[in-house]
Formats: sequence, structure tokens, C-alpha cells
Amino acid sequence: MQQDGRPFRATIFQQSLGQALLGRRQFRPEPGTLLAGRRQVEIYVPYLTEEPQSMDLVIMGCQPGDQVTARVLAEIGIMTARTGRCYGDICRCTDVSLELAGYSLDIPPRPEAAERLLTSESFVEAVIRRDAFATVSALEQLSRDLPEPVVATPYLRGFLPEQTH
Repeated sequence: MQQDGRPFRATIFQQSLGQALLGRRQFRPEPGTLLAGRRQVEIYVPYLTEEPQSMDLVIMGCQPGDQVTARVLAEIGIMTARTGRCYGDICRCTDVSLELAGYSLDIPPRPEAAERLLTSESFVEAVIRRDAFATVSALEQLSRDLPEPVVATPYLRGFLPEQTH
């Protein structure tokens, strides 16, 4: 199903999640890697030199600075996801909704939820194709076995165009 050979690229701006997914490897200058089917998923952590424009997904928290970053990244075409204590609610420290902050996804604050997302072949392929319908379908499928689902915000539908199937 891999449409091109390039890896899916994600940045994690949350040290505890990066450490849970990659262990101590997060402090090396090269990315950690996971697999989503046959496609390699490169995981970058903060303060590495990768340009944000080259990312397919950025996962971060919901602090005021994160919200500004999420909005800027979303405006230049980078999908952003929030994870943390505010899961399922507005960003409590600023009373801003996820949609207004520019987040496309809300990920439960459990490392296994982020890992399931990043290793889901159907999710990775849908995001690379920028297909909102397939992305939402992949989220529904991968969330079935999670205690709390990965949720698409209303912003996702505006961010990714609908594809005809």
C-alpha cells in the first residue's frame, strides 16, 4: 500500500512521551524509528535541527506557548495533535478550544495511544495522502482497542480535504 518511499515524519514536543516511545534514544541527533506496516516512521524530538515544514505530524501539549505553535504550524500545513492532562476538554490554562488552537487531533495522555497512532499503517497513509475521510476512519479503527479514543477535532476536516472514494 506504500505510495512512495519517503518516511512519515513526526515531531514530539513532549519529553516524557518521547522518552516513553523511544527510551534514551531521544537524546541522539538522529530520529528514532517505528514501523507502520511497510512505511518507516521517523520520530524527532525537540531541539533537533529538522525543519517543521518537513513534518507530517507534530504532537505537543496544551500550554499557552504550545497553542501558539500549534496554530502557526497548522497555518503552514502541518497537522498538529495535542496530548496531556486536558485530553477531552478545552485547553484549561487559556480556555481555548482545540479547534481554535489549530489542533487536528486529541490523543489520550498514554504512550500506548501515541504509539498506536504512529504505527497505524492506515493512519499514516491517510495523512500522507491528506485524506480526511480515510484519516477519520483510521482513527476510529485504531481507537477500538484503546481505553480512550484518539479524537479528530472539527479542525481536521478543514485541514485535510475530503477525497472521493
